[in-house]
Amino acid sequence: MKKTSSLFLRFIPLLLIFALTACAGAADSSSLSASSTVSSIVSSSPLSGSSDTSSLTSSDLSSEASSSEAVSSKEVSSKETSSAPKDPYEDTNLIIMSDVHLCSQVWYGVDSPTRMGHMIDDLNEYYKTEKYSSVFLLGDLSLDHWKYNGGGSWINSKTSNTQNLIKNYLTNLDCKDYKLLPGNHEQYSDAKWKEITGFDRQYYVYMGGYLFIMLDNFRGELDPNYHHDGKYTQTDVEFVKKTMSLYPDAPVVLCAHWFDVNAESTEFKNLVKNEERILCMFVGHDHQTITVTLGADWGNKKIIHNGNFSYTKNNIADAQNKWGWRRVRLTKKGIDVAYYTPANTYHINNSWVTNPTGEFDKHFIENPLAK
Repeated sequence: MKKTSSLFLRFIPLLLIFALTACAGAADSSSLSASSTVSSIVSSSPLSGSSDTSSLTSSDLSSEASSSEAVSSKEVSSKETSSAPKDPYEDTNLIIMSDVHLCSQVWYGVDSPTRMGHMIDDLNEYYKTEKYSSVFLLGDLSLDHWKYNGGGSWINSKTSNTQNLIKNYLTNLDCKDYKLLPGNHEQYSDAKWKEITGFDRQYYVYMGGYLFIMLDNFRGELDPNYHHDGKYTQTDVEFVKKTMSLYPDAPVVLCAHWFDVNAESTEFKNLVKNEERILCMFVGHDHQTITVTLGADWGNKKIIHNGNFSYTKNNIADAQNKWGWRRVRLTKKGIDVAYYTPANTYHINNSWVTNPTGEFDKHFIENPLAK
């Protein structure tokens, strides 16, 4: 017995060492788990620089702002995240286009289904040479609501070519991500538009470190029971301000089917003028390929027109007026934008004319927030 007790006493120090080692290992494991949890919360935050698309009401904006602040405070207070903050900017390519008009009309000798087939083929071909993250279509996807030539297809026969565009064409894009806005020819109610497209009529997209605010400026008469061309409404300034408050360090791009600068509110004009974060505006509606620099009362900001993939009132013989889109390159320093026309064949002046690829109306919009 004495020998056994003596041996036991000799092993006590070893047992204590093993016990202390095990406790230390458990503590390390707990610490790693906490660090991993904080990192996953931070990386999933809309402030992390990843793409984020949201449709928000005023109450949603308030609650999301609180949520973002909570994540931000965790990031700041955590002792586990001691590395330098991640640069929110990431080089990103986009396509912004409008006025594609899937309908019953024939333009330049090409019917709508054939034209839409060309559009998807052209976008997929371009995707091979310059990968882009999304296609933004800023309205007039169809002629579902229309005043002329017998009226729109929705009132006439409950045919939604907006829905057909998504189902039969946009699903064939190699780039699977797209964003839709209604134009003056998609006067669906909020609920019907959401049912058809999956989007709200107004929302935002955060991508590449830039905040795109997608605005609905044709809310004047939704779900009409007669043929019409849409009624313009002034930009929702409160929505713009609240959305911008969610991303206080992000440069902002405003997108809409149209900004009628002569009909806009003084409040909106002053916001664009005085807020350096608002870099520019993208529009469709007039089917033109131009960039207009507004006057000093708008802060000399630019409105970039997206051309068309349907028809133009300008000279179709001019290469710049052919079917196309804005190719947009987001960088930390700013936005590199140009109008791109893929090669297509048109029936013009009683003959078929093939237009080669080209880039027109190039601009670089500097990001004043870049450091």
